[in-house]
Order: sequence, then C-alpha cells, then structure tokens
Amino acid sequence: MTSITHAFRNDFNQRVHEVNVYFEFLSHLKIKAVLEYETSLGQQRTNVQGELVPILKANGFLLLYNLVESSCREAFRAIYDTVNSEQMHFENAAETIQKLWIKQIIGGKTKPENTLLTASAMIDFILTQQIIEFDEKYVKRQLLQGFRGNIDAKGIRGLAAEYGFSSTLPTGREQLGDNLLEIKDRRQDLAHGLKTFSECGRKFTEDEMMTYKTNIVEYLDAILTNIETFLNQKHYKKTTLTP
Repeated sequence: MTSITHAFRNDFNQRVHEVNVYFEFLSHLKIKAVLEYETSLGQQRTNVQGELVPILKANGFLLLYNLVESSCREAFRAIYDTVNSEQMHFENAAETIQKLWIKQIIGGKTKPENTLLTASAMIDFILTQQIIEFDEKYVKRQLLQGFRGNIDAKGIRGLAAEYGFSSTLPTGREQLGDNLLEIKDRRQDLAHGLKTFSECGRKFTEDEMMTYKTNIVEYLDAILTNIETFLNQKHYKKTTLTP
C-alpha cells in the first residue's frame, strides 16, 4: 500500500469510527430512551421522546451520505495525486487517464478557433513527450462536480468506468450499495427542505438504520479496495508501455 492509498484508507477508517459512535447511540434508543449528561449542576437525565428520536434518526442519513461523498472524494483525489507523482508521458497513460487529461486541457474552450489552438497545443505536447499533470484547480472542480449531493451506486459505477477502476463487488455481496439511493434521496429531502427531520426519520426503525449503516460501510470498503488495487497495480498506466 502506497502512502497515498494509506492516507485515504486512514481517512475512511476515522470517518467510519465517527459514524459507528453515532449509530451505537441510536441503537441504544431502542433499548432505553433516556439521556444522561453532565452539567454545572451535576448529572442530569431526560427522556428521549416525541420528535427527538426521529430527528436523531434522520440525522443519521446525513452522516451516512457525508461518509459516502467524503470517502469517495479523498479516494478520487488519490488517483490524481498518484498520476501526478508518476511523471508519465501521455502515451504511457491508460486510455481513461488520457481522456481525463484531455478533458482538463479542453476545459470550456468550445469556440472553433480555441478548439483548433488547443488541439495544436496538445499535439505538440504529446510529440515532445512532456509530462502530463492535473492541476489543483481542475482537480478541485472535478471533485466538487462529481460529488455534490447526488451520488449513488449508479453514479459511482459511471465514475469507475470514467477513471478506469473496477466497480465490481465481492461475489455474493452484489447487493451492497443498494441502500445508497435511499440515503441519497433522504439527504436531498433534508438538504432542500422537502421534509422536516422528524418527517424523514419517523418511518425508519433503529434496526433499519443500523442495516443501512452496515450496508454502506461494507459497500464503501469494497469500492475503496478496488481503487487501492487500481493504484497499487498501476492500472492507470498502459499495459504495454511505449519505450
């Protein structure tokens, strides 16, 4: 495991730990809906009832969706960082990486005269065997556009195809990620005010929330493992490199 893949894996593990702490708290609400806390007056107790429980469950959807976006964003950044660190020529990069680089160079240059100049510059760049590199502004823009509140398993499969890593899940675990659409939709409801927190959380039991959490953590672990394989086995390079 490289230092780059080690970094995004550590980030994922820390975020999962935080999510686990919250969901452990949610699981206890089913058993004993009483909160104990310390104040300046000493230990206090209060019953968790009414709208608070569904609000807390709805907040779980925000945490899960945040886990998805943040973990994927860091892993995708690792792809750009690894390619930059390799100091590759264009012809030695995998086709998917070549397309990403061309996308960066073309940008919003859609006018015919701009397109012609850009194409000429790219040809010169390739013929003179310069090093391809993704600049920070482009990387940030791609990561923001790719993960802005609307990512689900279908979207991740599309991004996997675009970047070149596998989105295949372990045998017998192909259903992992199925709940991501539900989590994304609930996150959208809350973020855009389509539903209140209590409305959103009321229809879900504590057991269902725990199932969602387990499913998403396992799904992300599988996807991040695929990205680690992509980077560690250097699949961002052509299989047969040009001498």
